[in-house]
Amino acid sequence: MSDDWLESDDEYSATAHNNTDDREFLALQRIHGTIGYREGVIAGKEETMQEGFDAGYNAGFAKSLNLGISAGQATVQKLLQQKLKLSSETKTNNDSQ
Repeated sequence: MSDDWLESDDEYSATAHNNTDDREFLALQRIHGTIGYREGVIAGKEETMQEGFDAGYNAGFAKSLNLGISAGQATVQKLLQQKLKLSSETKTNNDSQ
C-alpha cells in the first residue's frame, strides 16, 4: 500500500503526457487542415479561372476570326468595284479619243 502513492504519480504523469500529446496532435491537425483547405481553395480558383479564360479566349477568337473574314471579303469587293470602275472609265476615255 505504501507504493500506491508512487504509482498514482506515474499514472498521472502518463495521463498528463498523453493529454499534452493529444492537444498537440489536435492543434497540428487543425493548423494543417486549415492550410490544406486554403491551398485547395486557391488551386480550385486558379483551375476554374483558367478554364473560364480558355473558354472565353476560344469563343472570342472564333468570333474575331469570322469578323476578320467578313471584313476582308467586304474590302476585296470594294477594291474590285473601284478597279472595275477605273477600268471602265479608262476604256470609255480611250474609246472616245
